[in-house]
Amino acid sequence: MGSVFKGKVTLIAPDFLGTRIRGHVDASKAFRLKHEAAHVIELIEEVAEPGHVVGHSYGGAVALHVACAVPQLVQSLCLYEPTLFSLLSAGTAADRTLHAEIVRLAASLQASIEEDFARSAPKSSRISGADTAPGLP
Repeated sequence: MGSVFKGKVTLIAPDFLGTRIRGHVDASKAFRLKHEAAHVIELIEEVAEPGHVVGHSYGGAVALHVACAVPQLVQSLCLYEPTLFSLLSAGTAADRTLHAEIVRLAASLQASIEEDFARSAPKSSRISGADTAPGLP
């Protein structure tokens, strides 16, 4: 992808914890998506302008967390084959806690999108009684 966009955009492909470059998670400390997202947020802040965030698989969960944590830095969000979070609801207590966090983040993001849509849509394009942005459940 870098060669396609070279010279046109700033492309950042972060390495996550557990890779050779970033090293492994310290097992003695609690690890949350916010730790992974903090690294991505730092990279976006270095560019010093909002960007389009794309997340694949586990990166989708990280991208969602980034969008919720710093919506002012995210122009758009694209999740490609995100992790199937619903499987966590049938897992251990820790899995269920993580599932609840993901559901909360998704609801927060949707509410933010709906608020932005309501503020920015011209009154003539608003549908009476509509309470969600187009395409959102």
